[in-house]
Amino acid sequence: MSEREKIMARLAKMKALAERGVGGESINAAHLMEAVAAKYGIDLDSIEADAESMHRIEELTGWKMDLMQQLAGLMRIERYGSLNAERCAIYTFSKWDLKNGKYQKNGTGLKCTDAEFVELQAKFAVLSRDYEQQKKAFFRAFLEANDLLAPAGSGVEAMSKEKLEEARTASRLAIGIKKSNLHKQLEATCS
Repeated sequence: MSEREKIMARLAKMKALAERGVGGESINAAHLMEAVAAKYGIDLDSIEADAESMHRIEELTGWKMDLMQQLAGLMRIERYGSLNAERCAIYTFSKWDLKNGKYQKNGTGLKCTDAEFVELQAKFAVLSRDYEQQKKAFFRAFLEANDLLAPAGSGVEAMSKEKLEEARTASRLAIGIKKSNLHKQLEATCS
């Protein structure tokens, strides 16, 4: 990729952020875009922000792949409407393996604009982090709902601010968790 192509790609991302960003993010992107375009003598009307290309994503498994597919699907539905929802697929790249005589998976990607890809990566990062934090709180909530937590003051050290917030979140989650009925399950197993 030539230096000019790299600059045009950066400008396309800035243009998309200027158009789709929120608040100061949008304003800052617009100012930066204008400054870069002026520096390199590029006409802002020549920037192609809506061109789609294939973007590689990291290898994801389990809930991370499910989350990425959900975000990609919503992004595509937002762009093309529900009638074209089939266009929201995440693609698998393959290459021919001469040794084995068959295709081997070579990566995963998504066809979208540069701006959509940046937006998708940002949302994925935030939601992944939040999911991991809430997953910890869910386990504690499950223990709490099933009366499996040690009673307060039974040798447990003072909680950090982070652990205290996790405990509060877990208490709120515990309200919606159905308590396991251990006695009935054990009786059914032993009978």
